[in-house]
Amino acid sequence: MNQYADWRDHFLLEVEMHRTRISFLLAAVVVLAACANTEDEAKTASPGPNGTQIVTLNPWASEQLSTKPGVVSLTASEKNWCDPSRVSERSDAYMCIFDAPGMVHFPDALCFRNPTAADTFACLEQDLSWQVLRGLNLRGIEPTKSPGVQGRPVYLELTDGTICTASSKSAMPSAGDYPFLGFCDDDTFFFAHVVYPFPTDDSNPFADGTDKEERWLIRTDSKTSDQLAIRAIETAYR
Repeated sequence: MNQYADWRDHFLLEVEMHRTRISFLLAAVVVLAACANTEDEAKTASPGPNGTQIVTLNPWASEQLSTKPGVVSLTASEKNWCDPSRVSERSDAYMCIFDAPGMVHFPDALCFRNPTAADTFACLEQDLSWQVLRGLNLRGIEPTKSPGVQGRPVYLELTDGTICTASSKSAMPSAGDYPFLGFCDDDTFFFAHVVYPFPTDDSNPFADGTDKEERWLIRTDSKTSDQLAIRAIETAYR
């Protein structure tokens, strides 16, 4: 009997310790969730008029570089250069190509020149992280696009967390009558009809309407079906 009582007391003690650990873990999850929400709120802009959040990139004049990414210094070379962006109408947007072993770079990334250091650019990569590069020079002429135009969204964060990015690749196949616009990080392509002339305000640049929460819609292909999936955009970066 004493052995049973001892075993029972030991069992109840283990249960109580287990409950304490669970309570601690739940508390930690709540704290982490609160921190994540705070970080997300600091990262995103106010909701756009159509329910999709719109973020205008301006790294050198805002807190978007507050994470202080390291500066990568490049050697002057024909392999390291910048041109006006091919996916944005913004007059201050560039595309930069460089050769840096071990670094992954999105060729159509939006890059912005440091106004106080002409050879330094901040580029927003495909995972929405900033990369600061020093030692890049303009290969051609300065952008000749209209000043003040915000341009079309280049990065689209969908409601499930997928990131889609506009592409300058030509001769990509359409999906029916939906033109190819870019790639998504879940190994799909995205397609949409685009409004012409392109809006210069915060209105929907895609001609396929909105969901019930008035978020912009695009379509992506599927590996399991011939049908395009309709997907909503949570945040658009331009």
